[in-house]
Amino acid sequence: MKNKNMNGALITSILGHMFLSFKVFVSLLFRRCLLIGVLSLSSVLTAHSAAGEQILVRVNDDPITQRDLSMLHQTLNPQTQGQQLNQEMLLDQLIHLSLIRQELKRRKFHLEPLVVEAVELQRESLLSALFIQKLMQEMMPSESELREAFQEQQLMRMPAKEYRLGYLLVEKKDLADELIGRLDKNADFQRMASEFSIDPSKTYGGDLGWVNAFQIDAGLVGELEELSVDEHSSTPIQSERGWQILKMLAKRRTPKPKFAQVRQELAERLVAQRLEHYLSELKGNATIHFPERGQPGFAGKE
Repeated sequence: MKNKNMNGALITSILGHMFLSFKVFVSLLFRRCLLIGVLSLSSVLTAHSAAGEQILVRVNDDPITQRDLSMLHQTLNPQTQGQQLNQEMLLDQLIHLSLIRQELKRRKFHLEPLVVEAVELQRESLLSALFIQKLMQEMMPSESELREAFQEQQLMRMPAKEYRLGYLLVEKKDLADELIGRLDKNADFQRMASEFSIDPSKTYGGDLGWVNAFQIDAGLVGELEELSVDEHSSTPIQSERGWQILKMLAKRRTPKPKFAQVRQELAERLVAQRLEHYLSELKGNATIHFPERGQPGFAGKE
């Protein structure tokens, strides 16, 4: 049974990778093309003015209901970052939209060919976005599927070690040898890195922070394994950029994330994979033809 407790934030997050979410779509639509937004909202106002709903105000006999106010509140609420929305201000906006809708109808603006075409385009885009949301809700993984994916991720998680490194880079080997001699006499690695290193990490005293074997040069991995904590390289290590000196500041096992920490990320990934597979199947069964390329019709190819 699909998990029905996944919230709208998860759906919006996934859509953000592939399509505009419904709320973002509405927001951009309103900002970029106010008149089309007015038409869309006007149709909502008209559709939801049925008998039995609480009418808050009439604008030239055009009713605005409590449901209209609630829908506008839900649309704007995510953009206010938790700030309280003033009901009177929202109602005033709905009144303005109703007046504009009536005026554009009086001028028959909504019948102009370009407007009709633009409204139809936005209608198709909105329907597509809503349909994708529905698909994603249907594709939401179950709790057991999420835990299975989590276990697979844990098995594939490598490498198991992380290192906190001190890093010092100089151009000349002679200078690198001299600095290692100073370190052998307990010189301060951080101070020397700040003074002599040509690597950007000199700003932090050569501290690279926590890294794993995949984040550093392959040639340094063996050196890392041999170094004990607080130990530095016994000889300079050559690279394309110059001569390197390492100091092992600390070692640790890579911390394994808990299921709750990666649950949403796993759900997003699984839904995205399923949606991609679904779209691939649709494409594979379709006949896609580019007339300008002079190609005959064929299935599932571009």
